[in-house]
Amino acid sequence: MKNFFRNIKYRSLGALINDELKAAVAEAIEKVEHTTSGEVVVMIAPSSSALAYVTTSWILLTTSLLFTFFIGANKLGFNFTEVTIIIVSALAFTCGYLLSLSWFGKRFFLHVDDRHQNVLNRARFEFHLHRLNKTQKATGVLIFVSLLEREAVVWGDELIAKKLPTETWTNILNHLIANFKAGKLQLGLTEAIEEVGQILKEHFPAVATERNDNEISNELILLED
Repeated sequence: MKNFFRNIKYRSLGALINDELKAAVAEAIEKVEHTTSGEVVVMIAPSSSALAYVTTSWILLTTSLLFTFFIGANKLGFNFTEVTIIIVSALAFTCGYLLSLSWFGKRFFLHVDDRHQNVLNRARFEFHLHRLNKTQKATGVLIFVSLLEREAVVWGDELIAKKLPTETWTNILNHLIANFKAGKLQLGLTEAIEEVGQILKEHFPAVATERNDNEISNELILLED
């Protein structure tokens, strides 16, 4: 029960993201951008999936199971008063609603393939919404983490995508997600930023004779559902 309500609490980004993590991310990005022409941005979203149906689905499931129980019990000769049926039905409704608030409840109806595609679509959308595709050298890089789905994406702008295929980031993302699942989100993010920076430094190094303006803030961006 303790973990259940802990899951409900973690619907708020504030329960996972503190000032220390924000500062660590900003510092890691600043260090990376001194060595590369890439512009790195980190975003975290509570979820990337449409979840409007989850509450209804859980309530339908719990009440359906309850009515199935009543029908079976009736056939076995058990009788229930109207008051008992109303009270138990209300409890089933409440349980369904509470389950829909938990991370487990929200993930239950999400197929793994849908989760991945939803996160990919959200990352692409946020990349363009925040104008990461408008940097001077087309070297914007987004590290996008979606908490509910436990998925992450590295999305690079046109110039980066031409040189570095999606597979370039696979190991980095795997380490990031492993750290997140282990409760080490800050470590996962800072290591991911550093590893992305090493790759960018190799292919898109900072040029001493050119200005290396910081076009996009280094601050961690927290998104809404």
